[in-house]
Amino acid sequence: MKIYYNLIFLLLIVIGCKNNSDVTDQLSAEKTIIIDSKNATVVDFSKIAVVESIILLKTPVDKPLGTINKVLATKDNYIVLDKLTNTINIFNKDGSFLSKIEKKGKGPGEYLSIENISVTNQNIINVVDTQNQSIKKYNFEGDFLKKVKFEGCLDDYIEMGLNKYYSSYCGFENKTDNYYVNIANGENTSGFFPFKELIKFAPQNTKIFLTDNKGTIFCRPHYDDAIYRFNGNQISMAYKIDFGKLSFPKEKMLATKSIKEMQNLLKKENYIGNISNIHITDEWLYFQYKIENINKFKFYIINLKTNKIIHFFGSKPSEEGIFVTPIANDGHFFYGLLDIWNLSDESIDKINAKYNTKLSKDSNVLVKYTYK
Repeated sequence: MKIYYNLIFLLLIVIGCKNNSDVTDQLSAEKTIIIDSKNATVVDFSKIAVVESIILLKTPVDKPLGTINKVLATKDNYIVLDKLTNTINIFNKDGSFLSKIEKKGKGPGEYLSIENISVTNQNIINVVDTQNQSIKKYNFEGDFLKKVKFEGCLDDYIEMGLNKYYSSYCGFENKTDNYYVNIANGENTSGFFPFKELIKFAPQNTKIFLTDNKGTIFCRPHYDDAIYRFNGNQISMAYKIDFGKLSFPKEKMLATKSIKEMQNLLKKENYIGNISNIHITDEWLYFQYKIENINKFKFYIINLKTNKIIHFFGSKPSEEGIFVTPIANDGHFFYGLLDIWNLSDESIDKINAKYNTKLSKDSNVLVKYTYK
């Protein structure tokens, strides 16, 4: 059965490659960012960032967080996804615990898995239940509201006004066109990024995650070093990231006929690109990129108003031991996870003294900050 599924999956890819035209091929970038990878340096976190506050997430003593996989920073709350325990935890802005969604199971109002989460303006939490091919909706008190069924394996889902944005990598609501990202409005569906964008022999790595900055939706297809903006159901290329001659050879990768052939192609050069962990605020654009054969990530930050650039491949912690990379933003501030388990007792004491906190080795901590 598994072999049969894989054959069908590859057949869909071939059909998608032949029958679908990529609308993004005709788009020009609103802003092109040229990257010189050799300019990245080691930086001191205190010289590039300003810490606004340290937020202790005060979880119930008997049910601590297992992991923090995603954080959504809304106007009044932090919503934290913990995939280890398959739970969603809701906190006030001061870190006080409010409620938990803990409904793993096969019954009504339950989910089999949590692939992703998002929040609508009506304070509804959307749970992407990939195994059940559906969206489960809950309020902030943890009450189940509604189930929305989808075809295919969903990666991400965001509601904005009348539009529903969702990304998937195998099987789609519109069976005549195979698209990565669909925008549904009532009975009308618009599709973008056809299957030819898929690096066909590595479907597990092809997830497209959507980024929401104050009502503007951004996304990036796999191995496409551009960031796209959606305005309603219209698409534009917001940023083109240019890595020069060593950019990943997407067209050559798509032309390969086996995993081994693609791997051999990538071994020829230390290709640069494949941007990830994108965060966009009113002022800053942050992302990571990878050097393929070195398996090393670098970090690039640009001020969208002044064009100031912060480009680094490593960072020295601040005097108190603080160094974080973004896991969330609220449109102005960034939020990162403090790896407090690796800090010395002396560093924790310094943080507690400076920020009037009561952190310990088993604390879950968010750092709220912005770049200078």
